[in-house]
Amino acid sequence: MSEINWNPKQQEAIEKKNTGIVVSAAAGSGKTTVMIERLSRLLLDENNKIPAQNLLAVTFTTKAAASMREKLNKAIDNELNKCFSSEQFRLSDKSKWLLEQKNNLQFAKVSTINSFCLEFVKDNISYFEFQSGLRILDEATEYMIYKRSYEAALEELCTNDTKAYRELTNSFGSLEFIARQLYTFIRTIPFREQWLEQAKAQYTDPKCIDAQINEYYSKFTEAFLYSRQAQCSLGTFAKAFCVQGDTKVQRLAFDCMRTA
Repeated sequence: MSEINWNPKQQEAIEKKNTGIVVSAAAGSGKTTVMIERLSRLLLDENNKIPAQNLLAVTFTTKAAASMREKLNKAIDNELNKCFSSEQFRLSDKSKWLLEQKNNLQFAKVSTINSFCLEFVKDNISYFEFQSGLRILDEATEYMIYKRSYEAALEELCTNDTKAYRELTNSFGSLEFIARQLYTFIRTIPFREQWLEQAKAQYTDPKCIDAQINEYYSKFTEAFLYSRQAQCSLGTFAKAFCVQGDTKVQRLAFDCMRTA
């Protein structure tokens, strides 16, 4: 498709066939470029002949999806120009195949993830309880729904558990900012109900608490044993980990001081 010096890993991601691949890399490292190159080569391969209309390529933004479709079109156009510039290939099977790919690319699913999921649901609407009124949730509406839910939850907490409400506000101040961050984070987690239960257990389940304390104890003991400045740091350690009323943590801190 283009004259780019691909590194070995990129080359492998582009050329590997007949298997699923996962490309994991940092932002701006060229993942989308690699994917476009891979798709272009698959669409231009006259031997395997993968129909363009069978292509599914999803991305996060409408702009990126439009750019991807444009570049795939351009890759086919470039190959067509090469064929038409030569009498030998002008009427060849390859040129016919490329023309078919050019026409069928408009039917390929190249879109954002949201658009693809919406179309998928609409195509299978008979399997769902709801039958109409489907649309992609925009940011303004999403925030309005969140705000309404947050205020209702806060009012319920204040009414039913005043003590917990006071503890939260005294500990964290602005609950709305923290709640929004937590809500945004949780939305990125698969099986979020299970994750929430596990996170809650770290602060309520005695076994999880003991495991964390023992882990901290082991790590700090090891660190202090190899540090010449351990004694200077022990006071800070004891203050940081001795929670008022938690005799087990205090005892662990004392043992760590004595060991070091």
